[in-house]
Amino acid sequence: MKKIVASFVIGDILEDHPSDLWDMVKEYAGINDRDFFTYFEGKSRAFAIGIQNLRELSDPIDPYETIPGFVPPQSYCYMDGLQVA
Repeated sequence: MKKIVASFVIGDILEDHPSDLWDMVKEYAGINDRDFFTYFEGKSRAFAIGIQNLRELSDPIDPYETIPGFVPPQSYCYMDGLQVA
């Protein structure tokens, strides 16, 4: 079963044409250009969320045990009180 293994603070939100955005984020995106452009195919605008203060959790969290009625979010979920490494 999947677990929450890290937390981070949202940094800058970037918005641009996919080609221009790729030029800005390609060194940090964690994705190759083929997958990036496939994801944004046919789109004139693309977004990227900056990550700050990335912290690996010392004890990964099983959200099904921690959050009553948990349903995996489509994007992200705010959680309070996480213990980090």
